[in-house]
Amino acid sequence: LDILEESHGMKKSRAVMIGDRLDTDIRFGRKGGVDTCVVLTGCTTRRQVSKVLWGSNVPHYGLESFAEVGKALGCLGEQ
Repeated sequence: LDILEESHGMKKSRAVMIGDRLDTDIRFGRKGGVDTCVVLTGCTTRRQVSKVLWGSNVPHYGLESFAEVGKALGCLGEQ
């Protein structure tokens, strides 16, 4: 993520790492210094998320599915 920030002007403060795995996607985002969002349509279940109380695998946000990502980020207009 540091390389993206330096080479493409990405701002970590405006980025969100979205993924379906706590141990890879969420950990990567947290360690990279960006907010994270787990979606529950893949590998991770709601029960697994509820068991993670601390550490680099705790997501900042959670969504039921990838279909909700656009709305959550404010990217979809009224339909």
